Amino acid sequence: MGASNRYGFVKTMSEDEFFGSPQRVKTLRAGQSLAVTDKGRASFIVTKVKKCPRKTLADLEREAAEIFPDRRGPLDIVQGIIDLRTGAR
Repeated sequence: MGASNRYGFVKTMSEDEFFGSPQRVKTLRAGQSLAVTDKGRASFIVTKVKKCPRKTLADLEREAAEIFPDRRGPLDIVQGIIDLRTGAR
């Protein structure tokens, strides 16, 4: 099964098949899409996400230096999260 549209070539299946066997999505490779149809019309598209590259501590420190160029010393990430939750600053 397959259809060609603006998303490229995607597999298609009915809503009943999708909800009856969700493991079909697990067989998709990263970046592949699956069109779920309702009475022959595409109801929604499911796309398997690609794995995000893991950032190293050096990458995070470099990004922090770009965002906060005047800051000296380590960033207190926990305090930053608490400030975001409480609306401080």
